[in-house]
Amino acid sequence: MGLFQKAEAGISGSSAMTMGAVNVVGLSAGYWRDQPVFTDLSFHIDGPGWFRLDGANGSGKSTLFEVLAGYLVPLAGSVSVNGQEVRPGHRVAGLKLQRSSPALVPGVTISDHLHLYGRRYGCSTEYLREISRELGLEEHINKPPEALSTGTRRKAWFVCNLAATEPVWVLDEPFNGIDAETTNRMGELLKQQASDRLILLTSHSLPLNTQLIGNEPIGAFRLQGGLFIDCRRR
Repeated sequence: MGLFQKAEAGISGSSAMTMGAVNVVGLSAGYWRDQPVFTDLSFHIDGPGWFRLDGANGSGKSTLFEVLAGYLVPLAGSVSVNGQEVRPGHRVAGLKLQRSSPALVPGVTISDHLHLYGRRYGCSTEYLREISRELGLEEHINKPPEALSTGTRRKAWFVCNLAATEPVWVLDEPFNGIDAETTNRMGELLKQQASDRLILLTSHSLPLNTQLIGNEPIGAFRLQGGLFIDCRRR
């Protein structure tokens, strides 16, 4: 049995332990009605677990994420997250989207960002500070984002989003511009979080400690339009 067929059977379905779910039916989306980025896309994934959405540049990975989060109105089809239908143009309460461009507030220090995100989600600020130190942010903790390099801003953005409590996390290129050692630690943190939620991410490269189980990925199944999802941890 081929890789895609094996995985398709392995990741659909649910259990009492499942946390987080995404269901997409007949979805078409794009930024111009006569120029859809993808058409008639259908799939279902249940958590907990770690899933990677892959595909060529321009195949619609970021576009799909914007639709899942409720920020982009689809051209056709339906999306539900955690059993609730996504209302076009309305933010999805049970899903956390981490865009590839850090949404950090200019003039506000990284320390204050961590404090604000911790208060918002009820997460320990000391925990976020500890992760910041592990990712090499300690010397930058009292700087505003505009004083940081692109990679350092991305690290800070990642740590802020670790405070989130939503059962579905969607991350768009979280490892871009970040060194291999830090990327591996970020991968470990995401694997821990994937034990009780659904994490769906897109990335041109994965941390070395998450790429393979044995000699091949745990599984994958192909979607229409050149997109496919593979399962990294269940």
